[in-house]
Amino acid sequence: MSFKRIIAKIDIKGENVVKGVHFEGLRVLGKPNDFASYYYNNGIDEIFFQDIIATSYGNNCLFEFISKISENIFIPIIVGGGIRTLKDIEKMFIHGADRVSLNSAVIKNRKFLNDAARVFGSANIAVNIEVLKKNNNYFAYYEYGRENSNLNVMDWARKVQEDGAGEIILSSIDFDGTGKGFEVELLKEIKQNISIPITIHGGCSKIDQIVNVFRNDISDAIALSSVLHYNYLRKKIKTDKKNFNFSINDKWEDFDIKKIKKTLIQEKIKVRI
Repeated sequence: MSFKRIIAKIDIKGENVVKGVHFEGLRVLGKPNDFASYYYNNGIDEIFFQDIIATSYGNNCLFEFISKISENIFIPIIVGGGIRTLKDIEKMFIHGADRVSLNSAVIKNRKFLNDAARVFGSANIAVNIEVLKKNNNYFAYYEYGRENSNLNVMDWARKVQEDGAGEIILSSIDFDGTGKGFEVELLKEIKQNISIPITIHGGCSKIDQIVNVFRNDISDAIALSSVLHYNYLRKKIKTDKKNFNFSINDKWEDFDIKKIKKTLIQEKIKVRI
């Protein structure tokens, strides 16, 4: 079993970190630099920044932010949202990104993925598949879960692998922000049919859920949002004695990245420390 990765997924709207449930009801949680710095110092393996409105508004606002944050964070940085052209990808790399995550642009134009992989190398190109179950079928969505491509997720996963994607990030809209665990059955099916690395995102609230996915070797990495964000804010409330205009639900088990890795090591799951 290869090393498993823990990724912090930070959704950004404007200048703020936001988080909701099922990609809706977004709450402003704070500034991305604060979250990213804390996760980096706590031992996260990678950080995935996603501009969630870039595709809708036709631009990505993360270039300058990535340029600044990459000066102080020395782990792989993935950036997604509003990336439409090879020039956009090149600009992201120039500003400090290590990989880019594509979704809407490749759904609209498969050739773009093939071109991106050819020019920049598959290892630097991930495809984020936003999944929603309808009528007992899984479909790939885009525009941050607002639009249905009508593409079957399994078929789409095979196609992006064929077209040169180096990794698939599987984001469950159904499970996002719920804390009820990962969409394991779908993940198992995709893992059996796809040879490139897979990252699962959406639904985590407990360390046991992470252990289960890695122990069964059905994902190469796990991207965490709500559970990390709310535990960071829980700690911040205690130390800074700050008040927030929302409560932190007890469904989020109280842990941090160091505790995740300590538990995984005890379970004989290989992680970087």
